[in-house]
Amino acid sequence: MNYQIELRHLLYFKVLAEELHFRKAAERLFIAQPGLSRQIKQLEENYHVTLFERNKEMSP
Repeated sequence: MNYQIELRHLLYFKVLAEELHFRKAAERLFIAQPGLSRQIKQLEENYHVTLFERNKEMSP
């Protein structure tokens, strides 16, 4: 995968970690929720880690 991390990705991660809810984090970031989900998934795939456990509490 040819993916480079940018400062905005770290901001997305930080806000999502604070909110623990994709929709609320996306609203705070003024971006669409599917875009935020996609960016976080790319970070996880790039570093081969699970950053967030997805469940009923945390909407994808």
